[in-house]
Amino acid sequence: MKFLGLLLLALAGGILFWIGRSASHADYVPPRAPDAVPLALTGDVPAGCEVLTLAVEGMCCTNCSAKLYRALVESEGVRAAAVDPTAGRVEVVVAAGTPAADMARVLTFEQYVATPLP
Repeated sequence: MKFLGLLLLALAGGILFWIGRSASHADYVPPRAPDAVPLALTGDVPAGCEVLTLAVEGMCCTNCSAKLYRALVESEGVRAAAVDPTAGRVEVVVAAGTPAADMARVLTFEQYVATPLP
């Protein structure tokens, strides 16, 4: 009985080794959180741009702010962004005339709900 268990274990190990050796290289790269999420915008607003401020409900930690920051900077037209999880606010530099509702849609996912502020 022990011999059968050892044989099955060796067979399973051999199969896993064969799968690992025959598989092509890994092409999946897990997403990486930004190194530092700014809490506030700094510097001057570029010409032809404006700052939109949004309140975001559902933020509870720095991981939340990293998710929201990534969603913003990957959005078309966003020049800069800052996320303050303690205040529940997001500031975004976008082209002038960009509707605040568009940025609110970008930030409304999972447990987050964004609302434009005046």
